[in-house]
Amino acid sequence: MNQEINNSFIDGKHILEYAPDGIFTIDLNMNIRYVNPAFCNILGCTTKDLLGNSISNYLGDISILITCMQTVKDTGRCMDQETIFQRKDGNMIHISKNVLAMQDEKGNMSGIVVFVRDMTKLHALNKQLTESQEELTKHIDSLEKTLETLRKTQAQLVENEKMASLGNLVAGVAHEVNTPLGISITATTYLHDTVKKLSNSYADKTLTMNELSSTIETFNEIDVILNKNLFRAADLIGSFKKVAVNQTYEEKEKFKLCEILQDLYNSTNHTVKLKHAQLNVVCNDLIIMNSYPSAISQIMINLVMNSLIHGFDENSRNPLIELSVHLENGNINLICKDNGKGMDEITLTKAYEPFYTTARGSGGSGLGLNIVYSLVTQKLKGTIKLDSSLGNGCKFTIIFPSA
Repeated sequence: MNQEINNSFIDGKHILEYAPDGIFTIDLNMNIRYVNPAFCNILGCTTKDLLGNSISNYLGDISILITCMQTVKDTGRCMDQETIFQRKDGNMIHISKNVLAMQDEKGNMSGIVVFVRDMTKLHALNKQLTESQEELTKHIDSLEKTLETLRKTQAQLVENEKMASLGNLVAGVAHEVNTPLGISITATTYLHDTVKKLSNSYADKTLTMNELSSTIETFNEIDVILNKNLFRAADLIGSFKKVAVNQTYEEKEKFKLCEILQDLYNSTNHTVKLKHAQLNVVCNDLIIMNSYPSAISQIMINLVMNSLIHGFDENSRNPLIELSVHLENGNINLICKDNGKGMDEITLTKAYEPFYTTARGSGGSGLGLNIVYSLVTQKLKGTIKLDSSLGNGCKFTIIFPSA
């Protein structure tokens, strides 16, 4: 076989002119005797630049070639070896080479023939792959931290007994967070399979340019998916934590209920006007309470915002929200009603469930009425009743102790 290779250079060098891989031969003094066009293209040189020169002028590490030459002398070949060449423009490139001994007519080694393949793009892809793996590790760490935050928040809710239906709350947030986290885990699994496939192709030397291009595109797509879904999960965790805000240490204080209502009117007036709605407040100025003003304020704000977000749309005529309070037998009766779209039976039964909303795409988080329910029943030790039907608005009746 080696003699046949030797004859092909002596009698028919044109046979190798169209070989897709780079090919060159050197004599025992390492001087270049033959180069094909593919090898010239790899080094960015002409045939005239290369012939007669020592191959050591183009090597990044001459010791690799010396070792290879000795192996060829001993065994007749040196296969699957990588080294670095320097192009004419000074850039270093990675190549894979297979080396065979050439023999003269007496069977003595007269030189070597080297088949080379440019691996520079593959090395660049490996670098990108390493960077992608590092980024993936960061995403996985973020995912683990998010899950740990969820566990800690759940434990805090259990400890503080913030809601009577804690089981439903946990199930609700788990359902919401499960989707983006599930997508992220699927994406990481697919990335793992892609990396394994690429590594196998590289090891088998069957990697093609199309596969390289497809793999890079896949990495970019997975990166977008991971970022989008992990940030979505983080946002959901942030909303979940709002439900678990610890108000245990808020002390009772005396205050005029009408002042709280006035503050509510002032803080929501701009938003109400943007909806072209009207907010009417009726309150007896003599009502003095000994309770939790921040909880009461949050309840009323959430009720007003619930009407604005869910009760009214561009087709609503003369949108109106009415808030009224009165004192009866030591209890505060707070009524909030609107003339909006109202709720169907399904929405009515799910109104207080965490993360349930009919306005997912327009700013609804599904936490407003859930927080109201929690504050009324747990913080104020009161009751809440909701009356509604389609086309007839909503009416909330809240009763809790004044002291």
